[in-house]
Order: sequence, then C-alpha cells, then structure tokens
Amino acid sequence: MKNCFRKLAAIALLALLAASSHAQEESGIIQLLKRVDKILEEMQNDNDMDSSYVAVPEQKLAIRVSSDISQGWIASRGIVDEDPVYMALKSTTRYKERINVGYRNLSVGIGFDPRFMLKKGVILGLNSYGNKFGYKVEYLHKTPFHGDLSYNSEIIDEEIDAMYSSFSVDLYYVLDRRFSMNAVYGLSYTQTRSAGSLFLTAAGITDKTQLTELDGIGVDKITSSGIYFGLGLGYGYNLVMPHDWVLHVSLLPNILFVDRSKVSIETNSHSDSGYVPNFCADVNIGLNHQMGKWFAGMLCTFEEQRTGRSRYASTDYMTFRGKISLGRRF
Repeated sequence: MKNCFRKLAAIALLALLAASSHAQEESGIIQLLKRVDKILEEMQNDNDMDSSYVAVPEQKLAIRVSSDISQGWIASRGIVDEDPVYMALKSTTRYKERINVGYRNLSVGIGFDPRFMLKKGVILGLNSYGNKFGYKVEYLHKTPFHGDLSYNSEIIDEEIDAMYSSFSVDLYYVLDRRFSMNAVYGLSYTQTRSAGSLFLTAAGITDKTQLTELDGIGVDKITSSGIYFGLGLGYGYNLVMPHDWVLHVSLLPNILFVDRSKVSIETNSHSDSGYVPNFCADVNIGLNHQMGKWFAGMLCTFEEQRTGRSRYASTDYMTFRGKISLGRRF
C-alpha cells in the first residue's frame, strides 16, 4: 500500500510539473522531475511499435474509475472408497471499485470492495500490459462456496463449506508490433488501425481446494493441492470501428504439461505427478470508445483452469470478471 501511495505522489508531482512549465526559476526538484518526465517520454515512444497502427495520446495524465464484478465456480470429481464423488460449487459474488492514475507509461491503481466487511475473500494482483511483453501475478483466496455434493450418483448435501486459494503467474509476448494490448487494458496507448497478433504465453499455478464437514460421506475434510506449469500460443485482435470505437477479442491458452497434484482425505493422501495435458485459458472481450479527452469501456474475462487426474481427483475452476470504466485525459 505504501508503494501505491508513493507512485500516486510521483504521478501527482509530474502532473503539476506539466501544468507549471512557465515558472521563471526552476528548483532542483523541478529539474529532477523534468528529467524523470523525459525518461518516461523516451520509454513510452521507444516501445518498438508501429506508429501507423498504435499512437501515443497527446495528453500525459489519465485518470480512470471502474466497477468490477466477479464470480467463481468449482466442479470437482474424485473417488472415496471406490465410489465416485462430484461437487458443483459457486462462490459469493464480489464487487470492486477501482481508480487508476497514469502518467505517460507509468500507472498505478487502487481498488476496494464496498462490502469488504461483510464478505470473505481476497484478490491481490500485480500486472503490466505492455505492447511487447506483459504479465499478471495474482493471489486469490475465495470463501465461502455453496453448492451440491453428489456421492455415488446421490445428492447428499445442499450446503458445503469450501475454500479455494491459488497463486498464479501468467506471461505473454506479442509477435506483431502493430497490435497493442495496452490500448485495451492500459492508459498509455491507443489503437488507431485494426490489427491482430499471435502471442507466446506461459503460466505457473499453485492452488489448494479444501472441503469440510462432509457428513454425507462420513468424511470431515477433503483437500486437494497442486503445482502446474504450462506453455501456449494465443491470439488477439483489435478492430477499430467508425466513430472511435475499438472492439477487442483475445484468447490466451496454456497447456499444463507439468502436473504435480496431491489429494488428502482426512489422514489418507494420494500423490500424483507427471506430464498430463491439462489446460488453463483466458478469453477476453472488450469494447472501448474515445470521446475527445474522455474514454469509456467495458471488458469481460472468462478464465478456466482444469487440473488433476480423473481417476483420483480433478478440478475445474472457472471465473467470470466484468468491468465497466470511465476516464479522462489531461
């Protein structure tokens, strides 16, 4: 949190500098800020992009406010005493209000859940959507989940106490410099002509699912966990339409070749590892609109992660995230 406030303070100072360029005498701090501004300008312009397709906005400062909504689902299959167990669970819906402030290619965002005191769960993330290289680092802890438990094809419980947590790192590398991912997710660039690109993608995931109070099958707790690594090839396209509208569609899949999973039923456990082709994927659909210095957008993201082995346990974790936003450049 301190780092966020420091970045916000730096951006505010740089914005003040841009508005007070007529000062007769420059202090040492002003000179230093001008050097920083020059460095950021060079970094923003020297991004190996095709300027006939991707443009740098004239305004240096941008502020965007957004509202997010997310929902998670778990579909888990396993074996208990040689009988099949199936669980279909749904998480509590989460809402988040966010503000992002950007100066050239430097930006920082702060988000909060207005119902934080009433709901359980944490989402912490760090991301960068560059025109060449980008990453998303995320820690997710969600509880409670609610749903049904089916044991040997018979529904046992209506309510299940479940917890899901994960730590993931997703990377992408854009192969075509005419395409800008930042034009959709960031504040530093705009897409001026339609373009698409292939992506090289990579992912690393560690997760844990814990189910408790499963009286219907005579088990107090079932825990599954795993570590997974994968590579993939994705594609994204920005369609520039009349009247300053941009439609974005992208698919970022990864085949998880390395799957090291463990299932524990009370005190008994089973470990499984090997090179099993499971997968995770992100599907993104967005729409942006420029209105002079104002801009607005909406973005929908569908994420699916399939891990484990069907003989002992396998888990599908799915997430939907929606966002609407409004911003202005200065």
